Amino acid sequence: MSVGLKHGIYELLGVIAEVYPEVMLPYSEKLLKIYLTMLNQQMTSKTRKPELTVIAGCMLGLKHYLVNFTQSVEEGSKHTKDIYRFSRMSIDPTVKNVRYELNRVSLELFAKHAGQFNQLLYDDHKAQ
Repeated sequence: MSVGLKHGIYELLGVIAEVYPEVMLPYSEKLLKIYLTMLNQQMTSKTRKPELTVIAGCMLGLKHYLVNFTQSVEEGSKHTKDIYRFSRMSIDPTVKNVRYELNRVSLELFAKHAGQFNQLLYDDHKAQ
């Protein structure tokens, strides 16, 4: 499957989760696991180069997904730290990204859903 097609599929699934949450309700956990598994594979692999377009597609999908299926620290979600960690990794200023779409999408995710990451953002700020 081509990289561009993967990007589009991940984004489309997120849009469906945002616009038609009642349709995605039975599949919400599975979709989140797909996003996190793909991000983990792409961003932490030591053997192959990450596909930045696929990562951007997952981040876009997550941005849409989190509108109706929140994953906040206050709710005690076990996935919040992973979502935050991958979002932070994608905007790391020490990494030279040639695809600025990834930075833009990750910043949009933080702008739209910062309330879900309040405690993690505060802890991160305190550590620096």
